[in-house]
Amino acid sequence: MFIVGAQRDAVLRLFMRYDVYRSSYMDDYRISLLSSRSHGSNDTYLLQVDNKQFVMRVVDPSAPAIDRSVEQCNHQLMADAGLTWPFLLFDVSNGVKISEFFDGCMLESADMQNPVLLDRLMHCLSQLHHSDCLLRQGHSPLHAYQHIADSCSTLECSVVLEGDRLVRALANMGTSYQPCHQDTVLKNFVLVQDRVLLIDWEHAAMGDPYYDFADFVNQNYGDCGDDVMAYCARFLGGENHFNVHKFRCYYYLSMLTWGLWFCRKGQITRGHALLQKLLNRHFDARRCA
Repeated sequence: MFIVGAQRDAVLRLFMRYDVYRSSYMDDYRISLLSSRSHGSNDTYLLQVDNKQFVMRVVDPSAPAIDRSVEQCNHQLMADAGLTWPFLLFDVSNGVKISEFFDGCMLESADMQNPVLLDRLMHCLSQLHHSDCLLRQGHSPLHAYQHIADSCSTLECSVVLEGDRLVRALANMGTSYQPCHQDTVLKNFVLVQDRVLLIDWEHAAMGDPYYDFADFVNQNYGDCGDDVMAYCARFLGGENHFNVHKFRCYYYLSMLTWGLWFCRKGQITRGHALLQKLLNRHFDARRCA
């Protein structure tokens, strides 16, 4: 459905500010909403004019602060490595990002039942982890939860203590230092012909591949069962070298971080449900410490 009225005018004025395309006639453009901040981090629009199509990302002002210069650098590195789409413009002052539209489709939950497609997705993650890119450091799940928790919330203070225990446990297990995406929700994987690419590099940094896979399980499966862990182990050095406790610690750390993130986005009910789930798990996170 195309956007009309004041919202359309506001989006178009923002797009035209950057002089990406020569046409300045507002009536030439058709604009539709690709994804909304109510279901993710930001609003993303498709702008069509003549025979051209552009995608513009507009940052949700209520989302936790992100260093956009870090995101810009890491996105460019990943584009150069062929792991994502390039951008035409990236405004680090406000996070606006514009790129050409590529004919692909975001993966959906039904795709998780396709073993061939799921393998491609996992190989895409593994390719990222084994690339020689040195990402700039921005977001780290080992510390992010400490900065986004509300110190006035008893529940959030309780899960921060659990997070501290998990981080201490992970330090004793040893962590890797490889390029990581760190927001592996399914909507950030896009199928282009027969290739799977990653998008949205807001949280990318050097980190531990275990977190990317554990985060994928948390955000897309919601349960860290033995079968799922065994599947992930294939891409983390094989079952003989797979550290179950390390994986579970990262899984809980992902649950904690995104639970707090939802709270800061104003989705209190959803966020607190995740945090309470963490505290109520039959596998007590304290066992990792």
